[in-house]
Amino acid sequence: MLGAAVGGPAGFREAKQSAEVAARALAEQVAGPARYEREQWVRQEQRQVYGAINRAYAELATALFALHTALAERRPVQELVERVEERRLRLSVAVGPTAMPGPEEVDDVACALIGATDAFVAAYRELAVLPRADEPVRLDAVRERVAGRRADAHACLSNFSAACRNVLLRQGDS
Repeated sequence: MLGAAVGGPAGFREAKQSAEVAARALAEQVAGPARYEREQWVRQEQRQVYGAINRAYAELATALFALHTALAERRPVQELVERVEERRLRLSVAVGPTAMPGPEEVDDVACALIGATDAFVAAYRELAVLPRADEPVRLDAVRERVAGRRADAHACLSNFSAACRNVLLRQGDS
């Protein structure tokens, strides 16, 4: 009887400890695949968002090239200016989701890309609305501004591409 009285609580403690160990092991077993699946989802979202931004930028660049050509050939540009504005807005929309999958370094350069392309498009818009007979000095100043804004936009695109590449390569290492 004494053995049962002493052994009962000891057996209960051991059973409780054993159950706790089993519960922790099960939690770790479930957490591993869940963490992996979440990481996979984040990588997939990042690739999709980064790709959408690159496609939107390419569409904007194509529209800007068409506008540039029309300006050089002195053709009507109103429709092309509207197309450029539409493509600029698409790029802004494409950049919006970068904050969700992150990381912050990509979101920061994506926002800088938007600022640079907005300034680039604004400079082109200014060039498009200048009267053709405007003074050459003013026209040259606007052309210089367009060239400077183009360089800024290309630099921001390079920074964005490098940040995306770094993020995706780091993930490949993990």
